[in-house]
Amino acid sequence: MSDLIIPFCALSIVMLVACRATRTRIPRIPRILTLRALRGMRNTSNAADTPTLTPSSDVLDLSTSADTQKRAKGWKKLAEGVEKCTEMFLPRRDVCFISFMQSTTLCNILAAFYDVDPETLSPIDVASTTNALNHGSDRCRRECIDRLVRRGALETILPVYEPMWHLAADTLTIANSDEDMRNAFLDFSENPTENQFCASKCKGTKPSVETYIKDVFHPKRPVDHIALSLGFGGLSWIEEGWALMATALVVAKAIDKVDDVRFILTQNPFDTDVGRDTRTRWNGLVIEKKEKANT
Repeated sequence: MSDLIIPFCALSIVMLVACRATRTRIPRIPRILTLRALRGMRNTSNAADTPTLTPSSDVLDLSTSADTQKRAKGWKKLAEGVEKCTEMFLPRRDVCFISFMQSTTLCNILAAFYDVDPETLSPIDVASTTNALNHGSDRCRRECIDRLVRRGALETILPVYEPMWHLAADTLTIANSDEDMRNAFLDFSENPTENQFCASKCKGTKPSVETYIKDVFHPKRPVDHIALSLGFGGLSWIEEGWALMATALVVAKAIDKVDDVRFILTQNPFDTDVGRDTRTRWNGLVIEKKEKANT
């Protein structure tokens, strides 16, 4: 991963609005336009209004509960939260893809583990916190997390945040150029259930969402250095029963919104780092509002 592109992207965040796009499945047409970024940070809100860690997070019960109805309701609730988080970070004009994935992932973790309503979070605060998680000192990381959730456990958030956004970003960029894979994730976005996650497509001739995301995480793929650096093994994040399906939801909702109707995933031609780091598929990518391409 480039040491230059991530610091830039982590600070690159535009003023964001919630936008709903009509889903469609059409051939992808590449568009190339300029990246415009806004850097900033909101003042700390009243600490009394800051959520605290819930005693037992619903997401941890999604794979262990024997109650199938409870699990179904839990996944539905999680999917609704993921959709809200995704819409929060869709840009008015454009946004760095890495920044989008990091902010969306952190927002989802806060919603899942801390029962935070995404609509109560400031996109600027979330973006500044991802920057601290990526590059800040341990003290800086804790202070930024405490801005969002009181007594936030950095030891809980960081081990999930790091591999989750990397895996989601890699999966999304692959799906962006694979129509069958993209359609499988769109189906999962519409019907976020365990059965849909595991279901093969086209009468068993095409892989399931579970197969796709496991293939992306295969040790021989470029994300292997992430797994090694984070010490995957034993009771690691990726082995948790909910981890891959939760990450797939992040990807599915992003694909559903960045759908070539209102938003597109494309290359930023003014990024001087483009092509420099071949280990990551997302190098130099931006998400743009499509109306911009027609102005």
